[in-house]
Amino acid sequence: MDSSSEVIRPHQSCSDCGSSDALSVYSDGHTFCFSCQTHTPSGEESSEAPSTSKKKEDLIPKDLLTISPLKKRGITSKTCEKYGYFIGDYKGKTVQVAVYYDELQEPIGQKIRTADKTFKSIGQVSSRFFGQHLFSGGKKLVITEGEIDCLTVSQVQGNKYPVVSLPLGASSAKKTFKAQHKWLEGFEEVILMFDMDKAGQEGVESVLGLLSPNKLKI
Repeated sequence: MDSSSEVIRPHQSCSDCGSSDALSVYSDGHTFCFSCQTHTPSGEESSEAPSTSKKKEDLIPKDLLTISPLKKRGITSKTCEKYGYFIGDYKGKTVQVAVYYDELQEPIGQKIRTADKTFKSIGQVSSRFFGQHLFSGGKKLVITEGEIDCLTVSQVQGNKYPVVSLPLGASSAKKTFKAQHKWLEGFEEVILMFDMDKAGQEGVESVLGLLSPNKLKI
């Protein structure tokens, strides 16, 4: 990126990660998202720049990830192992890592949660639900806002029933529903368990009418 360019439109929404205000537009036309680290070059930037506009950070290696219970939350190692929720080392800091998988159960992205409850996404986490790789359809699906909410609801039900969470909070609901519409239609009922705050309720409103009649429950 050209460090001499100035921000002309800060706090824009990012179509890549779903953030409502993390993207900035610069005077030379390029954009940068401070949430998912996606850099989209302008037409004026050097042709020597990478051919892709999305340069993603490498995932945390498997050997730096361990399964451990989340004692403060009462979540067991068994639940964490089922979903792929790890304790890991990220740049010398101990963090929680939610791994996102594709249809072949290969890791494609990670959502990092630090001790001070800040979040960072690595790889592809914006178009799939956390835990989606575990289920292919069924009678009921519960969708929560966050990964820990997902682990909690699943464990309460003995980890027997389909529970997933949004990749990037309530603001990512509409984008994720559209991207995974076919998969969602494979369930008889889709039950939303979002937060009762403004963001959560706006997330609910954003997906109304996207699924077959009478499928969505709140």
